[in-house]
Amino acid sequence: MIMLNKPGPWWKLSAALLGGASMCLVAVAAQVTPPNLNAPSAQTAGQAGNSITLDAAAMDSYVGLYQFPGNRIYTVVRDGDRLTSQLPGQPAVEIFARSKTEFFLKVVDAQLRFELDAQGRAQALTLYQKGKQIRAPRVDEQTARLAQEALATKVSSQTPFPGSEAAVRRIYSGMLSGKPHYDDMQPNMVQATREQLPHLMAGAQRLGGIQSVEFRGVDPQGMDTYDVRHEHGRTRFRIALTSDGKIEGALMSPGP
Repeated sequence: MIMLNKPGPWWKLSAALLGGASMCLVAVAAQVTPPNLNAPSAQTAGQAGNSITLDAAAMDSYVGLYQFPGNRIYTVVRDGDRLTSQLPGQPAVEIFARSKTEFFLKVVDAQLRFELDAQGRAQALTLYQKGKQIRAPRVDEQTARLAQEALATKVSSQTPFPGSEAAVRRIYSGMLSGKPHYDDMQPNMVQATREQLPHLMAGAQRLGGIQSVEFRGVDPQGMDTYDVRHEHGRTRFRIALTSDGKIEGALMSPGP
């Protein structure tokens, strides 16, 4: 539910966005996120113990670069007898194996599931956190470099993606009316929005219609950032679009 009178998370939109200092998957969420039936088993989540030991050859099969949407590269490295993972701008954190495909983190409640080929080499991973999931295929060094350069260029330009302000207005009007413009969204965004539509609609109706939208810049995750004035409050809206203009992620938080 959107809370108009105190700070903290209001509501978040995205099924294709990583952010936050603790490797948080940002997803459409009310205060309680419904469980994900496709996530790793319940005994995997939130447990710090019961990890298994992998030999060096097995650990090396996971080492590599994985690309999340938005040109965010997730790096898995072997450091002696342990595996670490890292997102740009965040510290490296150790990941622990529960099986040959399932891993977990201790610093946050999050799990990873690797997809292995016939030789046992990881071809992709899926991150499970806060009831949501996002897949990242393995990419080569050149692809990763180009993705990182594209993200850096977007951030340094501090220029909005064409159509992002209009996308902010459309996505919000859809929440307000209870009739989201699903054709404007990536599939994961469509699914997440449908799951949380009653909460999103109720919160938007408390804020009221948009009176003005002002571009503030591009955040470190490459999201266009806008200050939005509503009839009954202000919000800061961050939005990310694909190259063809589809909404792949958005975050709405209390305004200044």
